[in-house]
Amino acid sequence: MGYLFLLLRSVAMCTKHPGFHEEKEWRIMHTRGLDDQGALTLDVEPVNGIPQPVFKIPSKDHAQSGMLGISIPDILERVIIGPTQYPLAVYDALVIELEAIGVKDAATKVVYSNIPLRT
Repeated sequence: MGYLFLLLRSVAMCTKHPGFHEEKEWRIMHTRGLDDQGALTLDVEPVNGIPQPVFKIPSKDHAQSGMLGISIPDILERVIIGPTQYPLAVYDALVIELEAIGVKDAATKVVYSNIPLRT
């Protein structure tokens, strides 16, 4: 059962819709009680109004675990918005937030997805 769980977890995390093939994101798998916490921090946040434990990756250097050069300004190449009903509002908000954390030329790094919104 344990191996089946690990297989299904890996398949779920590594399967991607072909419409997003251009994205080269990192995916982190962490299961509380199964994986080492490492540099992750545990917080409680509401998700859809329900308080839940959420593990976070600090976006700053963590020399003890070898995580260096991982701040958002250091690693961000671009942000793809969408599909969404409000791309302009999301664009404005993202540019403001990215500039606030020190991302240079944030307005040129945020782009729209041409995948249509399906509701």
